[in-house]
Amino acid sequence: MNRSTLATLALGAMIAFAPAAGAQDMGMMPMNARHAELGTIASVQGSSLTLGDGRTIFLHQGTVIHPTGTTLQPGMRIAATGDRDGYKRFNAGLIDVAGTAGYRRIRQRVIAANSTFMGGMGF
Repeated sequence: MNRSTLATLALGAMIAFAPAAGAQDMGMMPMNARHAELGTIASVQGSSLTLGDGRTIFLHQGTVIHPTGTTLQPGMRIAATGDRDGYKRFNAGLIDVAGTAGYRRIRQRVIAANSTFMGGMGF
């Protein structure tokens, strides 16, 4: 299992078992969100985007983008929460652009999860 997979699993566990107050802290994150992806957008193709490392994130009608009204463009740093389907595709329910409070909260949780579950290996 690679570091990215472990970090995603760790974040999923934190979200799934967080108390109600913690869930409210995530703002408008969908209740079924189990995974988080951090990265920089390399390209946007219709209803999907590709991050700089090759991961693809799919958007759907109802995907929330913060700040509201933002048009996603290459070069933007994002934090996306959502679910993976059976084909390992990432379907985003929420995308926070760097600079928003939601982005900072998700990023901090991913870093904390990496530090906790990987023995502080300095991700």
